[in-house]
Amino acid sequence: MHLCLLATDKDGGYAAIPLELLRTAYEDVVCNGDYSFGSPDTLQLGKSYRNLCEAWEKHYDLEGLGRKLLSSLRSQHCSFTSKLSLKAKTHKQIIEFRNLHLSSNWSFGALSRFVGNVLQELLNSKPFILKNSKHLVKALSEVEYFPDAKFARIDIKHFFMSGTCTELTDLAASPFTALPIHALLSRSIYFLLNAQYVVVPTNGGKLKVVKGSGMGLPHSSGTSETAFYAGAEARMIPLLKSHNMLFYGRFKDDILIIYRDFSKFKSFMDQLKVGHPFTLQCEEISSHEVNFLEVTIRKSNNSYVVTPYTKPTVLAVPWLSRHSFHHPSIHAMWPIARYRDRQQLCSSLDSKLFESRWFLAAAKQQHLAARAIAEIEKLKVGCAGAHKSRNPASSSGSTTFWLVLPFCPVIHASGLAQRITRFSSVSWVQSALYQLFGIVINIRVAWRNIVPTSSIYLKPKVMQEADKGRKEGCGFH
Repeated sequence: MHLCLLATDKDGGYAAIPLELLRTAYEDVVCNGDYSFGSPDTLQLGKSYRNLCEAWEKHYDLEGLGRKLLSSLRSQHCSFTSKLSLKAKTHKQIIEFRNLHLSSNWSFGALSRFVGNVLQELLNSKPFILKNSKHLVKALSEVEYFPDAKFARIDIKHFFMSGTCTELTDLAASPFTALPIHALLSRSIYFLLNAQYVVVPTNGGKLKVVKGSGMGLPHSSGTSETAFYAGAEARMIPLLKSHNMLFYGRFKDDILIIYRDFSKFKSFMDQLKVGHPFTLQCEEISSHEVNFLEVTIRKSNNSYVVTPYTKPTVLAVPWLSRHSFHHPSIHAMWPIARYRDRQQLCSSLDSKLFESRWFLAAAKQQHLAARAIAEIEKLKVGCAGAHKSRNPASSSGSTTFWLVLPFCPVIHASGLAQRITRFSSVSWVQSALYQLFGIVINIRVAWRNIVPTSSIYLKPKVMQEADKGRKEGCGFH
């Protein structure tokens, strides 16, 4: 049996699956109605793309914009097709596959990024559209608490592969109807959606994308998100209070709602499901807690308490080992950065303390650099200035060992001090020192009886010759 590795969808790992199963998965994806057989007409597509680039330059009256947008088409390695790739959804009870359209040199990539930025600027102005988990934690801190509140997690099924080119174009461009760019933006969105072609890696066949914006191209996320906003959210967000909704937040295809009245929640959902080609599915309703993005939200002590959430599949992925060949600074600092990121996902001091203990226990079970372990131990929640200190030697748990050497100009100029300091920062040296002394040792070099640097300064040759001339003129031999 031949096995192949397939990247997983959420945890950064890989799944080993039989080759025949992978071929079957590609066949299922290809035959689900999102694709049709066809190859790109490169001549016609190139001509249409040039016309759009020239139209954008003329619209903004900005010299060079058209040339910049055409740069992706003129690239030596540009391609009119993307690669159809699959990712395994191992975090689901029944493993499914997510299809991606990947291309680092798409012929229309410049216009795709340009349109994506225009759409994303609109989305960034909407406070209910979440940027990340930290944004969610901050937003929940402003939500009024009610004991009878309930959590609902909704998923938009096949978010990036729903809707025809015409449906998505009309919806995504509608928020710009009153602006001068509406007509040109509409043409550009339709062109990008209609010009998507992919290559199937298992057989080399070429397919035309007939549904959705595709996931992986620069304009994909902005197009689907703006279409859903225009078709549903722009109409329903003003009605949140009338439906007793305490909170509404969306990140890509995941929606979190906190409500009080189930009948009004059902009415809200019924209206949210119409006006667009997307399918909404309520995955979970809970009176106590819910997992959303990277956090768990629960009701406790008359407030909504937020703590970091780790998917079960992520627990099997090992952390960066101290035996890897990464730079010592990466071994020392990435666990600290990860620790601080998870602390920012905690809404209360108690949750930060719990997370601190859990993270330290998990870190000690991994092959981390000793310096990183020691630094994590120092970063205890509640210690004054612990989270602000950037110098490991400035707080308890580490010390500086000064190596005092007799001064010699030749040795001083050779850079020996810098080499000793760099060597002492290597992960295995830090680990050995930590095992010997139980603390982090930072080695620094000092010089005994050092003379002023001005006295050993080597003057340029021109200045040396001038000094020699002055001495000879004064009779010195």
